[in-house]
Formats: sequence, structure tokens, C-alpha cells
Amino acid sequence: MHSPYEWKMAYTIQTSGTTGYPKIVRVPHRCIVPNIQSLQSVLSVRSSDVIFLASPFTFDPSIIEMFLALSAGALLLIVTNAVKSSPCLLLKVLFSEVEHRVTVLEATPSFVMRWSLEEMQSTLLCERSSLRVLVLGGEPCPSVQVLEQWKSKQNKTEIFNVYGITEVSCWATVHKVVIPDVAKSFDHNDCGTHAPSQQDPVPLGNALSQTLLAVKDESGEEVFTGEGELYIGSMDRVCLVDSETVQNLQFPVYRATGDIVKIDGSSRMMIYLGRKDNIIKRFGHKVSLNHVERVVATNRCIEQSCCVWEPHIKKLGLFVKVEQNKRDDKQFLRALKFYLVKHLQPSSIPDVIMELKSFPLSCHGKLDHCELKCLLRDKVQEDVIELNKLGDIYQVFASLWSHYLCMESHPNPQDNFLQAGGNSIQALQLVSELEEVFGSSAHTSLIGSLLGGSTYEECCSCLSSSCERKLENISIDASKQLIQKYKCRKRLTSSQEGDAVKYLRVEQAGISSVDSTEVQKVDCDKNIHTSSCRGRTEGFGVWTEPCVFSSLNDIKLRVRWKYNLEKCVDASPCFIKYKSGDERVLIGSHSHLFVIIHSRTAELIAECKLMDRIESSVCVSPCGRFGVVGSYDGCVYCINLHTGEIKWSFHTGGLVKSSPALCLNGSAIVVGSYDRFLYCISILDGHLIWSAKLEAGSIFSSPCVAKAVYAATLDGTCYSLDEDSGHFLWTRKLESPVFSSPALIQDESAVLFAEVSGTVHCFSVTE
Repeated sequence: MHSPYEWKMAYTIQTSGTTGYPKIVRVPHRCIVPNIQSLQSVLSVRSSDVIFLASPFTFDPSIIEMFLALSAGALLLIVTNAVKSSPCLLLKVLFSEVEHRVTVLEATPSFVMRWSLEEMQSTLLCERSSLRVLVLGGEPCPSVQVLEQWKSKQNKTEIFNVYGITEVSCWATVHKVVIPDVAKSFDHNDCGTHAPSQQDPVPLGNALSQTLLAVKDESGEEVFTGEGELYIGSMDRVCLVDSETVQNLQFPVYRATGDIVKIDGSSRMMIYLGRKDNIIKRFGHKVSLNHVERVVATNRCIEQSCCVWEPHIKKLGLFVKVEQNKRDDKQFLRALKFYLVKHLQPSSIPDVIMELKSFPLSCHGKLDHCELKCLLRDKVQEDVIELNKLGDIYQVFASLWSHYLCMESHPNPQDNFLQAGGNSIQALQLVSELEEVFGSSAHTSLIGSLLGGSTYEECCSCLSSSCERKLENISIDASKQLIQKYKCRKRLTSSQEGDAVKYLRVEQAGISSVDSTEVQKVDCDKNIHTSSCRGRTEGFGVWTEPCVFSSLNDIKLRVRWKYNLEKCVDASPCFIKYKSGDERVLIGSHSHLFVIIHSRTAELIAECKLMDRIESSVCVSPCGRFGVVGSYDGCVYCINLHTGEIKWSFHTGGLVKSSPALCLNGSAIVVGSYDRFLYCISILDGHLIWSAKLEAGSIFSSPCVAKAVYAATLDGTCYSLDEDSGHFLWTRKLESPVFSSPALIQDESAVLFAEVSGTVHCFSVTE
């Protein structure tokens, strides 16, 4: 048994969540010290070096940077965040001062790629650069050919690829990159549809001191050639994760990385292939996002790329940074699409290709995938709006035909979809997007026509006359902003007949913001005009009618109607108004009844009898067809607001008194339970997207959503969680329970929590 002294802790750090939910990692001296000593030897760090502190203190490579300098007696260069966030200014600071020019730089590839190739070759990696060592880690290392482009011909900087996970802090492997001493052998102007350039991956390298590596297949068996998941282990370099204790560990301790690697049969070197969760299922086929990026990298004009999958809208997006002379060149993006069609399987072709001048980075200097997904959602919405402007369905069909077949002009009447290069997946995509634009089903026979050899003219004939109408007559006016960001409790009635639905917290406006065409379909006579629910305003507008009682000193109220819900009512009623003028009130009670009644006559439209009491208020889907409500039986129910039928139910482990709130662009709801969990559930089919345990107490109040999810528990703890993943952003402890729902101030810069003791607290959302 190891003595307590041997497990003296050096520091504690939280993982970023790359390998799962964020974890608390306690790092003992016995784990980090050998890492520092080993790297100091490999990198030959000496007292004359100047090491740049590139990583923030929340990212464990900062420990390496600091203690490499301390152990070698080297100089540690620290700059402000303002300087670090400006690539141009940072380059001047790092390499302009004669006495303090940086000699050792450890950073993520994305951090380095903020500089252009010209800046790299003229300053960072120029012929007489002061930079002796460049260490790349935290992200997949670029290929040898890309690294070769970074360097000027006579540059002597040594480049190393390091790899590791926080659970075995910090680095596990290192590899010195050998770049052939040859002139660049390709023409930068040759970026069309020619054969891919050779891309040699950089191996992960050899294990550092006191570090073990193992690769296991899906059955858990270790493999020595081929592919598998990489595990990092050690007898001595062991960290304690979350509530682990030394006594409960079995040595050697191995940690799963979540990364897939390939062991080369001849060289025995490990090649990084990608994350396990970067392999998705699309059109029934497995698609590796990393493989798409590797194929993109073979195009000689691409400096950087990232492929993301947005599950809420089921779109595959590709973001690229191209060399200077190809920027803002639409012809190049069209050529790139054709290039990918030639070199990728149909299921791997991105739906959207976007050019970026620079990639968004997280606070750790890694690519910000959440921000990229937001950009993808925005782009999809913009594309729908542009198609919307075309007019009738035939013009949209022609545009989509040309888009998916990479054509520069509209199709000719006798063009054949298959002969022009189309396939079954492209046919599915085309018809699916046609449905998204029109908000109704296109004929399934169109897919058969596309794949059956029909001409373009014959395919047009297959489109139903019911679809042959102008888009301005459809229920959504996509040219108008559908979302307003005001917080109020008054019910205000919209006067905009073009608006389909105004929801308070749908961050991206547009038809495609919902997770399925089934939910996206909007009944032209039934789409929501306004909707008001407890704790938040789901829709609003402005009174336009003059007040007929303005001259009176008082207003006499009278009861228009009453409806007996048989037992106590704790839920707040929800009022919705469809564009057709149909107005409804939705309400549940302790009698287990959930009713949909006409707001003017109290006529029962539909009802649903649940298994237990209803205290939760209903949340209405953006399409107006479904309402989601919780019950004392621990279930969350999705109810058809036209028929009263239950579409799906989701079981939690406790009472559900919390009212659901829309999230993920209206494709899902988030709701709390007395089992202390917050659940994010898809409106389409009721599947769980994520759950987060709020350890402090049960959840009574309703969550609030705006860029993050805000919730509170009955023990008085307030939480902020990431909307996409459910990861915790921050917590605050109050002195008494919280029953009321949180609310955001108008500009969404702060959130309000009120506790039982009588105090209202205002927290900055970025705390």
C-alpha cells in the first residue's frame, strides 16, 4: 500500500469534458513531476530559454509551461488575455523584443493557425526565428505536409507532437516531426479537382517516462495491429478522478481516452484517427468526421478545416480556411464540393460548406465546436430564407437540383438525375430540404422519379399541385425576425399576420431550427400566433386596438365562462392563438386531467387523463401541434394539442412539478424532476439528449433558457449549464430554498433568482 506522503497532491483541475462529463482530477506530485522531467530532457530546455505561457490556468498544459521554466531556470513570458486574443499583436510581442524573444512555444494547432502562412514563414518559423522548439498538443496534429508549409525553407525550429489527457496529467506521448528538406513541390494555383496531395499523418510517438499505452478493441481485448481505443496507464503516474480513493484503485491504472488510433503493422507507431463520438450514423452509414477532415486536407488550397454534425437539425457542416488567393471565391467552394463528391462516400458529403477567415477558439485555445454548430444553424436558416425568396416550388426544386449535382446553371428539361452524378442519398437530401422550405411533405414518388431515370421535366410533373403555391402564402414569413428578446409577464397580442410563432428563447429563428421535418411541419390554419406560459412569456406583440373604456373611471369585470377541472389547480394556464384566429387555453389539474379548451366559449376541444396529478404548466412546441407537461407519476408527457393523444412519455425518477422550457432552438425541452436531475428531451420522439444531476436538492422551479440553462433546487443552489451538453458552467448557493423560477433581464447579461427568505439575487450569466 502506498503511503499518504507518496500521494501528496500538487494541484486539482477540472477536465474540459472532451472525454465525457467534466471531472475533478486531483494530480499528485508523483504524476506530474516525471512528466516535467521527461519533457525537459526531450526538449532540451535550458536556463537561456524563454518559454511562453500560452495556456490558461484552467488547462493543464499551463502546469508544464510554468514548471519547465522553473525547473530549468528559464524565463517565463506571460501576457494579458487582450494581447493573447490578438494574433497580430501577440506575434509582435513574442518575436520583436531582442532580449525576450520566445524560444519554446507549446500551443494547440488551432492557436498557431490563427496566423497566416505568410506570418508563419516571415516571423514565427522564418529562417532566423528565435523559436527553437514548437510543441503542438491538445488537438490532432496537422499532417507533415501542412507543417512543411508553415516553415520557411531554411527554418531550423524543431516541431514536436504531444498527446495526453487530463486524467493522466498532462502529456503521455511525444514525437519529433521529421520534415523532408525539400522545396515545396506543388503549385498553389492548382486547387481544382485533381488528385489529392499526399498527406502523411504525424504519429503520436513514444510513451513518456512511467507511462503505459494500450489499444483495445470493442470487446475490450488488447490489439497490437489495427484500430482500437487508446488507453493510458501507469503504476505511478496516477491521478484521482472525482471521488476515487487510492485504496479502491487496482494498479496499473488505465484511463480510457475516447480516441481511436491505428497501430501500423510495420513501424508499430500509433496514428490518431479521431474521437469515438466523432463517428456518427447518417443515412444508415457510419461517417467519421475526422475522415472528412483528412480528405479535405488533401486539397492543396485548404489551410484548416473542421467538420461538425448538428444533431438537432441533422446537418453535416464543413468549415474551411483557404489560402489567401482563394478567399471569397465562390467558384472555389463549388470546386471543393465537386472535389469531395469525387473522394468521399455519398453519406459523408457535407450539407453545408462555409469559408471562415479565422476559426472560433475556446478559452483553452481549441476549436470551439459549439460556436461552429451555431454558425451551421445560422447558415441553414439563411439558406432556407434564400430558397424561400425564389417563389414557387419549381424554382426551389431547380435550385436544389443544381446545388446537389454541383451544377453552375439550372437543369435542362431532359437532364437525368442519376446520369448527372446523383445518388440515392442526394435524392433524399433534396426532397428533405424541399419539405423544410415548404413546411409540408413533398411526394415520396419524387424520390422514385429521381432514382428511376426520369428527366428533370418529368420530375417536375411529379410535384403535387397542392405544393404549387407561392411561399408567401405559407404560414412562415422567413424574411421577418420571428424572435424578440424581451422579458415581460403581460400578455400582448401580435398584430403581425405574417409571423408564424414568436418564442422567447429560440436562439435561431427559422423553419429549420427544429429537429425534424415532422415537427417542422406547420398547419397553415393552426400555426401559433401567441402563447403565454407561467414564469416566462412565450410569445407577444403589441396592442393595436384602442381602449374602448379609456374614458371611464373604472372597469367592471364579469365572468365570461368557467370550466370545472374537478380538483385543485396549481398549474398556470397557457394561452395560444393560431394564425387562423383559433384561440385555445391549455391547463392541467390535480384530477390528472389535461384539457384543451376554446378561449372564447370554454368548449372542450380535447382532453387527456394522465396517471397522476398535474402541477406543471405546459410548454408548447414551435409548430403548435404538441404540448409538453410533467406529472406526479414522474413522467414528462408530449400531448397532441389537436386530439389529446399522448405522442410520447419520458420517465424520470421523481415527481415532475417543474414546467418544461424550450431549448436547442425549439427542438427540445428542458425540465427538472424531484430525482434531482435536469433532463433535456427531444420534442420529436422523446429521446434523452442529456441529463445533469443537481446534487444539492430536488427541482421544483422551472428552468430558464438563454444561451445557457438556468435552474435552482430546493436547497437553494442555483445552476448554470451548457445548453448543448448539460455541462455545469457555474453554481451559487443561497441561504434558503428556491421555489420561484429564474428570469433573465432584458439584454440577457444577468439572471435573477429569488429565495424563500425574501431576497432576490442578480447574477451575471458569465459568472
